[in-house]
Amino acid sequence: MTGCEECVFDEKKAFEEPCCYCNWGMGPGDTLAPPTRGVPKEGPFGGGGARPGKPELPGAGTGSLLEGILANRAKTHGDFGIHAACTQDLKRMAKSWMKAAGKNGLDNDKQEALDMIFHKVGRIVAGDPDTEDHWRDIAGYATLVADRCKVS
Repeated sequence: MTGCEECVFDEKKAFEEPCCYCNWGMGPGDTLAPPTRGVPKEGPFGGGGARPGKPELPGAGTGSLLEGILANRAKTHGDFGIHAACTQDLKRMAKSWMKAAGKNGLDNDKQEALDMIFHKVGRIVAGDPDTEDHWRDIAGYATLVADRCKVS
């Protein structure tokens, strides 16, 4: 069993319905399991239209331009729910490890580049890992920061 102060989930059932993501990958020996709560089951990014309690997008289901864009992005970016959970887990892990290392944070440019790199990693994990742009974008964000770093 793994969990936090608020919950505990059974690792054997984690692929079915975990109770939280709070402790996944937060330190040595913690269990990583793919999220299922909040991950839509169908549609372009895993969700089949409107979220519960939210109206449909204008033109959704009618062959709209937006629907075409979303369907196209789903091929390279994957399931949006999985992408979002992966990206947020990476951000939480980095924050946790920085705190453990006694760091209070990064400069804005470094933090933004790291967040964007995590975002691109999320697309690689959830989507098509052979999409060249994902990898080039990671290199680009890393280069932007490297070029700003002081040379000792």
